Amino acid sequence: MTNPPSLSTYITNLSVGRIAVDAAANASSMTYLIGSNFKRMVTNIVPAFVVTYNNNNFLVAKSALCGPATVIYYGGQFVSSAPYITYLGNNNIYGIDVYALPNNSPLTPFPWYAPVAPYSGPVAGQSIYSVGSHLMYPAAIQTSGAITVNTTYNITLGVVDGKISNTSVSINGINYLQHTADMESDNSAFGPLFAIQNDVATLIGMNVQYAYLETLGKNYIGVSFAYGQAIIQAAIQGVISAHQSTLI
Repeated sequence: MTNPPSLSTYITNLSVGRIAVDAAANASSMTYLIGSNFKRMVTNIVPAFVVTYNNNNFLVAKSALCGPATVIYYGGQFVSSAPYITYLGNNNIYGIDVYALPNNSPLTPFPWYAPVAPYSGPVAGQSIYSVGSHLMYPAAIQTSGAITVNTTYNITLGVVDGKISNTSVSINGINYLQHTADMESDNSAFGPLFAIQNDVATLIGMNVQYAYLETLGKNYIGVSFAYGQAIIQAAIQGVISAHQSTLI
């Protein structure tokens, strides 16, 4: 374990706006892109991330694909997802796809956010961050059996910051976290929502909706909504139970 930075280093980092650089970079590296390989084109790309639930690792993603993912962006290119993830099913209550990982998976789990006493979860006004891309698809082409990145499109993940504005907003009977770390760009809005604790990116939830002036009024400009930890875990358990899996 390395020693924490000194106070003078923190002050220097803060002065140049670099206090969250390492954690943000780690969050990006723990965010994967999955998609469908259709007619030699990778399409319907969405962010996904790995979480640990009951001592097993699962990859979860917002259900925006036309069926299970067939490719994953790993090692700088789109490759077949078969060695990395196995589709378990979709939780249709929350619209989350769940994939199992093999024991030797190289995909890194996102550590869960740990509430700070006396609170039991994230709080209004708390600084948070979203991972996503400003252009997700189509992002790759397949030629001669190999999948290669189409450089016409940007698939570089970025991080935006914001604040939690409400920890419990009910929409159609489901409670969401409301926040301003807005990543408004089609499927890229469905990435992880995280905080930084002790210089480590920790998972608060999954971004699932973003609002527009035309639909929800002026008070919702630049507002996003995310599932919290409990919903992600319930979605995983729901898929496992529905398929009578022996993973847990």
